[in-house]
This record gives sequence, structure tokens and C-alpha cells, in this order.
Amino acid sequence: SVYCVHVTGGTRFLLKVLAAGNGSWEKEWQLRRLLQEEVPMPQLYGTGIDPVSGSSWALYEFVAGISLRKALNAGVRPGDELLEQLGRVAAAVHQHRYSTVGFLDAGLHVQQILPPVTAWYQLFLGPRARARLGPELVDAVEKAVGTGSRELLDLDQHPALVHGDFRPTNIMVDGRRLSGVVDWEFAMAGHPLSDIGQFFRYRKDFGTRERQAFERG
Repeated sequence: SVYCVHVTGGTRFLLKVLAAGNGSWEKEWQLRRLLQEEVPMPQLYGTGIDPVSGSSWALYEFVAGISLRKALNAGVRPGDELLEQLGRVAAAVHQHRYSTVGFLDAGLHVQQILPPVTAWYQLFLGPRARARLGPELVDAVEKAVGTGSRELLDLDQHPALVHGDFRPTNIMVDGRRLSGVVDWEFAMAGHPLSDIGQFFRYRKDFGTRERQAFERG
């Protein structure tokens, strides 16, 4: 659960209440130490454990502005300067290399090595996904994976730190200024192109000019 906490004097904080045993804040704290010079991220002010429920909590800086997703939905088009800055942010994250793809522990070390990326599609195409997508789309996905297996497997040769959920919903903007990149709990040693693909997932959001500005950054 996430709450906006108002305190006397007008200051606001972001409070995350996490399930018992969820130490994702530890990874976010290490990520901020690693990236704070290059990536705007909310400050982590304090953490603790509720003695009654066993839930852990983390108190963060409240980042000003709205999500880029809300801005896009309102018809606000990001300028080249913002897109270039986001390109620089992605490059700063992805410059931290790993030797293998996998999930990270609190110290940002790989604790669980993942199988080749081509195997992920069968993992995600479980019975529920197959029923929702329908046989034609499932067949098209499987054929695309087979045809592009060489290119997909090449992604595994270049593992790096990735945000894991790099989409407009998790990018905060204040006017045309980038005010913060939030929600790092899915950060992992992964494929840099997955962050970029997720950001540009919907064609209606960004045109050629925006993509070129991001690439310049």
C-alpha cells in the first residue's frame, strides 16, 4: 500500500507499507547510492517494521509533479529536452554491467540466475494467457520467437542493470522537467532493450521526433 502523508507545515512524504518479509526498500536504497549522481530518484528517509503486523515500511521523499502517463493522457507532448534527459537516464542505468541475467539481492548482486530469454515466452504463455490471447496470437508469438531466436539469445550476451518497469507511469514530470524516476522494485540484471521497448511500447505516445530525441540522449 502507498500513502501520501501530510505533516504540519505542509511537507508531504510518500509512505510504502510492504508485506512481511518484503525488503525491496533495501535494493532501492542501494540503487539510489549507485545512481544518485545521474538519475533523479526519491530520497529514502527511514524504514522500520510494524511490531504488530510484521509489515515493513519505508518513508520516501514526495516527488513533485505528475506521471508522464497522466501528462500524455492529457494531451501534453514532452519536449526534446525531456526525452533527451530520459535517454541519458536509461544510459546511466544500463552502463552498470553484469555477467549474467538474473534477480538481484539487497546488495545488487545476482541471487537467482534466469534461463535464456527464449524460454521466458513459454513461461509466460500459461493456460490463462493462452485463453485470453487466443490460438492465432499465441501461434504468432511462438513463430516470432522461433524466427528471431538468434537475435533474442544475443540479448543474453549483454546483461546490465535495468529498471524493469521503465514506463511513463513511473516517470514523474513537473511541467516539462523530469522530477524523478520511481518504483525500482523490479530492477534486475536484465536486457537494456527491454527498458527501451517498454517505454516506447505504445505507438500513440511517441512519434519519430521523440524517439530520435531519446536516442540522442
